[in-house]
Amino acid sequence: MKATIIQQDCPLNAGISPVHITNFINELEEKHVPIHSLLIARYNKLILEAYWQPFHKDMLHRMFSITKSFTSIAIGILIDDNVISINDPIVKYFPEYIPENPHEFLTKMTIENMLTMQTCHASTTYKTNLLNNWVESFFVTAPSHPAGTIFKYDTSATHTLCALVEKLTGMNLLDFLRLRCLDEIGFSKEAYIIKDPFETSMGGSGLMAKPTDILKFALLLMNNGYFGDKQLIPAKYILEATKKQTDTAATASIFEESLGYGYQIWRASHNAYVLYGMGGQYAICFPDYELICTTTADTQGISGSNQYIFDALYKNLITPLSNISNDDITNNYSTCINHDLNLTSLIKKLRVPALTPCNVNVNIIETICKSINNRIYYLKPNLSGFDTISLIFNIEQNSGSFNYERFNQKYSIPFGINFNVYGIYEEYNQSCISSVSWVSSNVLHLKSLIIDESLGSLYFSFTFYNDNVSIFIKKTNETLFEGFNGFLYS
Repeated sequence: MKATIIQQDCPLNAGISPVHITNFINELEEKHVPIHSLLIARYNKLILEAYWQPFHKDMLHRMFSITKSFTSIAIGILIDDNVISINDPIVKYFPEYIPENPHEFLTKMTIENMLTMQTCHASTTYKTNLLNNWVESFFVTAPSHPAGTIFKYDTSATHTLCALVEKLTGMNLLDFLRLRCLDEIGFSKEAYIIKDPFETSMGGSGLMAKPTDILKFALLLMNNGYFGDKQLIPAKYILEATKKQTDTAATASIFEESLGYGYQIWRASHNAYVLYGMGGQYAICFPDYELICTTTADTQGISGSNQYIFDALYKNLITPLSNISNDDITNNYSTCINHDLNLTSLIKKLRVPALTPCNVNVNIIETICKSINNRIYYLKPNLSGFDTISLIFNIEQNSGSFNYERFNQKYSIPFGINFNVYGIYEEYNQSCISSVSWVSSNVLHLKSLIIDESLGSLYFSFTFYNDNVSIFIKKTNETLFEGFNGFLYS
């Protein structure tokens, strides 16, 4: 199989029935898995491209730890160039950060230990204090155990490897990869990696890219680093990176995380390997079937959703591929064509769900909306910094806005009543889509989905009583929106 910039084809020509893809999408919908995009490629061609509105093919998406696989490949290129060795101790390259009398667990830690997530640290070191130099934290944090002995997911290891690439090449990680491979495969010019506060690319989690970019990169790996007749990535390194290097069962949160880890790439069922990002960002590669499935999503805080993606994929695509032949497709071609039309229709209707209506009398809703409309509620002093809130309703247009004052600054978030409306949290310059729903005669829920660099969600529950309001706020967001958690009341 030779890598190409993606060409499109229909599922039938790839030996996949549209019925099975339709079933796959429907199962994700039925289980309320918050998918944003789904791309499927087989035999090096894109056979399914679906986006849940407002997401679309030209929109950059936060890929979280898929970024780690990009950092790994950059390290592999430097190894192949004889710039570094996989067995080099990492302290060799950062003498400026090494403390006096460094612990032997640190001095013996190799690049390979970091690639396999077998560092000497118990957790991601820079998260202890984000205001301190993130790379330096990897060297000054006290080790907890010998490197090379235990798998423990440590994003600071990848961040430091990214810093190593940038230090040795004098280029940003993504620019280095563009030069060596990404430009050749048509990786988008708009893609970028968010930087830490000290100007190092967040090589463990910061990639902003299009879903098709991830698919192209995964195809390059599946083709052993070949693009046409060019060897862009060393095949030997890809072989090592995608096979099991360490056991992960002890720390797995779902079954698919228990099957092993390579060099910043996970192992999975059916001899698959996975570029794996938090929140459902996946490129799941099946060499045995010459098949790749990529997803973007936001499953943060939703128990079981990540495993649902894998299970639905195996059930509806991999199992049928194991049991049916091309003759089955040919003999039922006319039926499959009809289902192909149904699949096309289904894709056009996909959208990120809003909060759904509850069984509350419309007249009651209109009455309470009028009673609280544009009323300013002054909140009791709180550490979150919220001073006032108000809600404005436009019943005729079935929409409104949530207005709040925080740390003496005023903000407004538009919402739809049972449908999503685009807005911006100006406090953090993060785009969102928001909806509200009345769940009882005095309880209103508002959900904002952050669809920007800081992918996540905010959930507000307002309970109105005796001219007062109590508010519960919950966030699923890794870095921003501090204070958007807990209870407030007027």
